[in-house]
Amino acid sequence: MGFKVPYHVVGKVYDTEYSGKCTVVEYIDNANVVVKFHYPECYVRCRMHHLKRGGVKNPLSPRVYGKGYLGVGKYQAEDKRYYKPWHRMLERAYSESWSKAHPHYEGVSVCTEWYNFQNFAAWCDTQEFFDEEDDRFRKYELDKDILVKGNKIYSPDTCSFVPKDLNVLLINSDKTRGVLPVGVSIYKKTGKFKAGVCLYGKPKHIGYYKTPEEAFQSYKTTKESYIKEVAESWKGKIDDEVYRALKYYSVDISDWYCF
Repeated sequence: MGFKVPYHVVGKVYDTEYSGKCTVVEYIDNANVVVKFHYPECYVRCRMHHLKRGGVKNPLSPRVYGKGYLGVGKYQAEDKRYYKPWHRMLERAYSESWSKAHPHYEGVSVCTEWYNFQNFAAWCDTQEFFDEEDDRFRKYELDKDILVKGNKIYSPDTCSFVPKDLNVLLINSDKTRGVLPVGVSIYKKTGKFKAGVCLYGKPKHIGYYKTPEEAFQSYKTTKESYIKEVAESWKGKIDDEVYRALKYYSVDISDWYCF
């Protein structure tokens, strides 16, 4: 590469703590050493003392939940605006402890393009509401369910940044209703079916009905009206596509668990 190099350094193989072995292919001085990782193949410039300590990392090696890798580019893990939502996304898709605590995330995955942190961060920069805050100074959150109902894949085509109030808008719990439709539970004292919904963070009783289907229809009407109302309150502060998706959102009896 046009530089005079000491014969005893070039070609020497070093073990690293996180990325396996690497080979020195160029030595300029102790502050400028180029090593080659063979799998995944990548050239990294580093300091000699860092190399000797095994601290050099292959940016193409998947170290985040076995899938995510930093990649080569301008974005750094130290910038938490990008790294935090990326790491959280991978956690929800591939963390065993997360899956055990949140079994409704079973089957969720991330598109291969976003395994590379650089690609995810670059996409963030194209989003109008990335790094936005609501009136309570809470950062907008990465959502994958509003644009595509029932979606289980984090990808550029399915995700958007939305305020927390919208991110939890479509969450339903099945802890109390068992096998009943969403929004419906049984009132044991009378055997009737109770419809209830959460509005602005507070539970609201809708009514009692003879059949679960009747209770669900009342829930559906109330929930859809509420979703439209919330969408309208955020108009102009969310993506137009998100706004339209919420305005035309339909609650179905098969919506066992939205997340």
